[in-house]
Formats: sequence, C-alpha cells, structure tokens
Amino acid sequence: MEYYLNLVKINAFKLKTASSDKLKAFKFKIKAIKGILFLLRLVPNRFITITIKLFTPLLIKVLQYKYDILFKNYSVVFEKSEEHELKKYVQRGFQSHILNIILSAKYMFTKQSKIKFKNEIIGPGKSLLKKHIDKPIIFVVPHLDIHFLNAKIIAKKVDRPILIPLRGSMVQQNIEKLIYKELSIENLHFTRLGGAMPEVEELLKNKGVLIMPLDAVLPLKYKRTVNFFGYKFDVSTGPFWLAQKYNVPIYSGYGIFDDKKMKIDLYIDNEIEVRNEEQTLNEIIKRFERYITSNPGSWNHTDDFFREKY
Repeated sequence: MEYYLNLVKINAFKLKTASSDKLKAFKFKIKAIKGILFLLRLVPNRFITITIKLFTPLLIKVLQYKYDILFKNYSVVFEKSEEHELKKYVQRGFQSHILNIILSAKYMFTKQSKIKFKNEIIGPGKSLLKKHIDKPIIFVVPHLDIHFLNAKIIAKKVDRPILIPLRGSMVQQNIEKLIYKELSIENLHFTRLGGAMPEVEELLKNKGVLIMPLDAVLPLKYKRTVNFFGYKFDVSTGPFWLAQKYNVPIYSGYGIFDDKKMKIDLYIDNEIEVRNEEQTLNEIIKRFERYITSNPGSWNHTDDFFREKY
C-alpha cells in the first residue's frame, strides 16, 4: 500500500508543472477517446483478428511507411529467406503491429480487467516469480506480438507492483505523463523514460517487477553500442546498472499470440548472469536475436534499426 501512496505523490508532483488549460482540454479528449474505445469491449477478439487480415492490403496502403520499415528490418533479420517467405513474414509482422495497437487500446484505455485469451507462462525461467519472491526483478523484453497483454498476464499472476518505462514521443511531456497515469491498472503502472528514476527506485524497494522493452531506438544518455544482427545498435545500460546497484536478478522473455487457438504463451528464459556491462548487454541482445528469428512474423516494432554495419 505504501508503494502506491508514494507513486501517487510522485505523479502528482510531476503534473503540477503542466498547463491547467491544456490538461483540462486533454482530459476531455481522453474521455472522448475512451468512450469510443469502450465500444471495443463489445467486439470479439477473433472478429478483430479476422478483420485485420481481410483489410491488410488496404491498411498497408494507409500505413505504407510502417510496412516499408518492417520490410527493411525483416530483410536484414531473414536475409537468407526466399522472397516469398520474406513477404509472408513482413505481412504477418504488419498484422501483428496493427493487432497490438487495437488490442492494447482495448485493454488499456477501457481498463478491461479480464483477459479473454487463454494464457500460459512457459520456459525454464517460469518459476522466477516464486524463486525471487523476496527481491525485485528486472525483466527485459523485445517487441513481439501484443506487448501490453504480456505485461498484464504477469500482473495477474503476481501480487507485486509492476512498472514499465516507455519511450516518450510527444512534445508536451506533462500530457504524456497523464496518458501513462490513465493507462495504469491495479498493480501495473507505466511511466515516461526520462525522470523515471524516483518511481523505479520506489518499485525496487518494494520488491516489484521492472519490465524494460530494450529493442527500440532511444535518445539514450547511458548506452553501449552492441552488434544487433550485424548492425550497430545502442542499447541502454540501465538493466546492468540497476542489477549492480540493487542486487536485482535480470530475466528475459517474450510473448507469442496464437490467433488460431486465441492463446498467449509467455516464455520466460533463464536468469542472465551479471558479470560486467559488456557481457550482460551482449547476452541480452543475443537472446533478443534468438527470440526474433525463432518466431518469424512476431517482431512488430517499426523503428528504423539497421543503418550502420557493426
């Protein structure tokens, strides 16, 4: 309970600097959007997945730039694939990208508590939440399939606070923080990268779970350049630094959505050994490469990753 009270105080302090007029206008917009999204609760998830597949050609034309970036990324990851296979993977990745947006909106903005999917935690590290019940956990993940629901599955399985720092993209940071406050549900909370350390430290003191999506092009202050599919990629040193400072174990994993069985399998890998910064971050990226190549069509992040050869 103390954790949630402190979190409220931190967020309240952050919002004081925002323009009251802008916040009022934005709150009205949020309510209007939530009203529209509330209708999504009435739409069956299977219908949503089928509709996305049917309208994929049209959606690609509307979001051609997203498709083009995915095609570029997949051309690097699956460079040895036949052209017809590559196109199939890219189309699947694009559909996954759209599905992630719609279903995340459905379960986030409408605060729908029940996940209407079968779900199961699998993998060698599935017992991590019980094993480390007396200490906080860092969980590093790539962007595969429906990101938000993976976090929500963990939140439903454990009676511990969970925090996800997200990349900010808006000019008005205070409004963005308000969005993240709106998205927070029960023991699952979101915050904006940049100024998130008070919330992260509060979480770790209360034996919470810090989920860090690391496969993103970020404006990082503390970073290390690693080899990601043969290209230079700047990854945050945050997981290593936090693990060292707070004696926190690092785990990795990902979630895969099966649209035929309407099921999400959340895979949790073994604990990552933390010896030094280079070894730790390289191990994280190697695992991400394995997760992505083992699940063609599930990686759906549309950042332009591959610009400079390693």
